[in-house]
Amino acid sequence: TASSNGFADVWGYLQFTITALALIANWGTTRKWAWSWGLWILVNALYAVYFAHYAYWGQFVLQFILGGMSVWGWIEWIRQDRITRAGKNIAEAPTSGAINAP
Repeated sequence: TASSNGFADVWGYLQFTITALALIANWGTTRKWAWSWGLWILVNALYAVYFAHYAYWGQFVLQFILGGMSVWGWIEWIRQDRITRAGKNIAEAPTSGAINAP
């Protein structure tokens, strides 16, 4: 980890940066902000590079699975947001007096 190698090389700094980005992405996710999915994709891509460098192939492959889940999650959030907004627009649409008249 970054703490054990004392930032002796660029890989320690990369791990620290990835961890910081993951914490920011997690914070955004807890607030249901859609941009957090893009940050998660970046985190997964950077971790894939990191794990490939150290030949942690299981973790390397896992980053692609997690990255794919992040892409799917981002698309799903956008789709659900559109449905929610469309529902609000229909509910808030004014109606004419003729439809509501007895």
